[in-house]
Amino acid sequence: MRTHRQRLARRLIVVALALLTGHGACFADDSWDRVKFSVGAFDIFRYDSTTSLTEKNSGLGVSFTPQDTLGWSSEQTLTRLDGLFRFSAEHALSLTWYSLSTSGNRAVQEEVNWVDINGDATVIPIGAGVRSRLGFDTYKLSYLWSFYRNEKVELSVGAGLHVTEVDVGLTAEVTNTGIATGDADTTLPLPVVGFRMNYNITPKFSWYVRTEIFSLQFEELDGAYSTAQLGLEYRAFEHVGFGLGAASDALILTEEKKHSRFQFKNRLTGLHAFVSVAF
Repeated sequence: MRTHRQRLARRLIVVALALLTGHGACFADDSWDRVKFSVGAFDIFRYDSTTSLTEKNSGLGVSFTPQDTLGWSSEQTLTRLDGLFRFSAEHALSLTWYSLSTSGNRAVQEEVNWVDINGDATVIPIGAGVRSRLGFDTYKLSYLWSFYRNEKVELSVGAGLHVTEVDVGLTAEVTNTGIATGDADTTLPLPVVGFRMNYNITPKFSWYVRTEIFSLQFEELDGAYSTAQLGLEYRAFEHVGFGLGAASDALILTEEKKHSRFQFKNRLTGLHAFVSVAF
């Protein structure tokens, strides 16, 4: 699964580089950055997550909050990468990637009815030792149209693709039956629409607002996504800046398989500190 993620990330980078090398003469004098990359830490101070696995016909299964049931940490720090390339004064592409990985190891305090992708249920009794994991990667590629701009403010709308890969698994040590294992994973591409505002307070200080939202139901997949960001950036040097902002991402994924139904609800709220390089 990691190999697939790496291939997808490489393809997004190739798209950006191809555009970067192919549009060198589309700009007049402009006060906004043509190319910008940032790397930062997304420090999550509130992490709300619910995972559900049920057998389709009987409805048997489990719905739980992993932080409480499995001991997952509610505080995480993620690496986040963002990129922006303007291939003309009014048109741009933006790229985003971040990844979360967490795990837990504890004796469960309530009975868990785990259902695998074949619809087979395993009862994990109270007191059983459970090792669990969660991993998800998020990739975003968006086109932006700057419909209003001057030296102080820029307003943009955009549309793009948001792809999230989710992988959940557990291993339970059950006294009577030995070891039980289970995995569930899904990949959901969602089209998104968004709005951005950038405002130059001074030549060195600026602030930004970014929002995206969409939902989609297609065959066995159903998903909804929303994000909001607000932040301030200080251009300490000609091409290097430092920023701090607040961000919140919400995602709901549902996948109907032949024998089972998997649902993943996730909300991340935290602070985003970053370093940017711009030209």
